[in-house]
Amino acid sequence: MNVGKIKCWAMIIFAAVILVLAVWQSVVDWKPCCSTGWVIWGMDVLCAIISVAYIAKYALLLKRSKQR
Repeated sequence: MNVGKIKCWAMIIFAAVILVLAVWQSVVDWKPCCSTGWVIWGMDVLCAIISVAYIAKYALLLKRSKQR
């Protein structure tokens, strides 16, 4: 296994952990009654979207490296 594949797998795992943490915090710890609750929820959603994009990007890179 070369360094590129290891980096792709590491980034996929890291992005998946960030995704789980963002979803967990937005579901469990969200308090809409406080003034910053909506801002924190928005940042959690943004982190989740970025994490999904990273997972898709690195999965595509892994797929391309397998085809070669």
